[in-house]
Amino acid sequence: MDKPNRPIPKIDVGQYEGTPIDQLPVGYCRWMLTQDFPLEWLKIAKAKVDASPLYKGTVVASMHAIDRFSLRFIKKWQEAQSRNLAGCRDRREGIATFLVKQAEKAWEEGKDVSRKRHKDDGIVMEYEGILYVFKQSPHFPEYKDLITVMERTRHIPNVPVDTGT
Repeated sequence: MDKPNRPIPKIDVGQYEGTPIDQLPVGYCRWMLTQDFPLEWLKIAKAKVDASPLYKGTVVASMHAIDRFSLRFIKKWQEAQSRNLAGCRDRREGIATFLVKQAEKAWEEGKDVSRKRHKDDGIVMEYEGILYVFKQSPHFPEYKDLITVMERTRHIPNVPVDTGT
């Protein structure tokens, strides 16, 4: 015997309150994946994100992270653009795309320097002298939000500085 179709749950907070989860904008669904919503809701949101051509990567950079990167590390992006222009004009990329690619490398190749003081601390990965702060989905760990970026300084307690020597 077939189970009756269950109604799609409706979001109960924020500007979309009362909207069925499968009708939310895909960007909102992507944001939901790193938040503390009921698992049933998150599965619906994930299905919508996975079906969208807009979110094929595993890292999404917040506007704050893009702003911080553009203010603190613009030269890194400019140098990469200069190298790309020498090879092929079509290889240039905007700062947000560059940042997300760097964040993906930081996640895969960087050193975890997280302080882990409490459960809501972000995951901090050091890569090429930059600290990338991520929030990872507890239910779908492949999804990560880049919260901010900062310079690696000697002022972070309990985290040794890698001097490269």
